[in-house]
Amino acid sequence: MTVKVKPGSRTAGISNLEGLLVVAVRQRAVDGAANAAVVAAVAGWLAIAPSRISIERGARGRTKRLAIDGLDEPTFATALANTTVSDAARGPVRLSAGRNFPK
Repeated sequence: MTVKVKPGSRTAGISNLEGLLVVAVRQRAVDGAANAAVVAAVAGWLAIAPSRISIERGARGRTKRLAIDGLDEPTFATALANTTVSDAARGPVRLSAGRNFPK
């Protein structure tokens, strides 16, 4: 799953920008702090353990490819579609764990 990361954001949250998951984290991209925050945010959004998520590609960039153990692309696409904010001007949405993950 591909995500775009916004490290050092004023407000942390997850949003859907034209079908791309955008993860805004408050941590800066120093010593892997932003990467750890992204993993934690996505895990909370999907209501899964952070240990099930790893960064396959893009550990040093803003666009990352995540591997999520036990989650396939169609299920991820459904969860992303249920993230209702698609207008980036409205900013990221603060999500409670599992709110957008299909049962």
